[in-house]
Amino acid sequence: MTRRVAQAQRAVVRSEQVNERAAVVAEALSWEGTAFPHLGRLKIRRGADGAVLDRGGADCAYATLLIYRAALPHRVPAMEFGYYAPTWNLSRAGAADEPYLATVSALSGVCEVPAGEAPGPGDLALFRWGLAWAHGAIVIQWPVIAHANAEAGCFTRDRADQGRLARRPRRFFTFWQE
Repeated sequence: MTRRVAQAQRAVVRSEQVNERAAVVAEALSWEGTAFPHLGRLKIRRGADGAVLDRGGADCAYATLLIYRAALPHRVPAMEFGYYAPTWNLSRAGAADEPYLATVSALSGVCEVPAGEAPGPGDLALFRWGLAWAHGAIVIQWPVIAHANAEAGCFTRDRADQGRLARRPRRFFTFWQE
């Protein structure tokens, strides 16, 4: 393979990566205002004028899964988490298997962003909540994230370097290896 061909192939891959990351971010932002019920999995619906027709509802696990599924259907299979108690992450038994982390790790092509590296737009941020990695968010442009926020009662944009999230241990995962 010639050097020019290799460079052209890398440029195509980078372009696809930029487009996929932008699709994830756009999909995440389209969820803003979605209500927060535990185990919910419905995106907010808006009319042509932007008026809310149905607030839908999703928790952080289903919202992140459905955002990736909508933006990257060729990478993320349709899947269900099954039932989990609202406080599963607060008991040793519930947190022992790290179900959220196990689900993320099982997705084909997902890898952890190396410690110390900043995540990119569209990457997944997992926060330790209670005894487990139990809160997920989509990176918009670090440290800005979009997530189902139980405290706010809806899917919203926040800064992960401020407030309660700033104190939480975090890990990042990506579909895109540089």
